[in-house]
Amino acid sequence: MRNISINEEITFDYAMRNYSIDYFPPKCVCGSEFCRERVTGWKDLPETKKEEYKGFVAPYLYDLDAEIV
Repeated sequence: MRNISINEEITFDYAMRNYSIDYFPPKCVCGSEFCRERVTGWKDLPETKKEEYKGFVAPYLYDLDAEIV
């Protein structure tokens, strides 16, 4: 997370609000240097990425993780 400039194009990680992603092309084209190269949902994120997103994601994602464990 960082500040953005006026007129800067921003990107969004769908995993921050969707538990699973079913209907996206196989390769992401966002162009971010931090891109995971595929659009995935929260359930497919590594724990390190989930920790990085802590406090910025939809709260129900944590509830779904807890139900599955």
